[in-house]
Amino acid sequence: MGEPPADNVAPFPWRERADLQASVHGPVLRGFDLTMRQINALSVMILETELGAEDKNEALEYISTAATRMLQANLLYVERCVLRDGVPSGKA
Repeated sequence: MGEPPADNVAPFPWRERADLQASVHGPVLRGFDLTMRQINALSVMILETELGAEDKNEALEYISTAATRMLQANLLYVERCVLRDGVPSGKA
């Protein structure tokens, strides 16, 4: 098993799928991935700010809500588009 990513975001299995990356879904899946990485980076930046503990907690709560909603949107897209299109489940 390889080293974990530097930004501590879990790798997505679709990255290993050339068929998904080359499909019309590739750009959308990469967009979701990039957004989650940016949300993760923002969380780290908030922790390093001069905000007080309560304000940091509030900011992180908003960020975690955004992350949750982004994951829900990602799942919705996969369920309604990727799986509907019948992309093979095996590795390419």
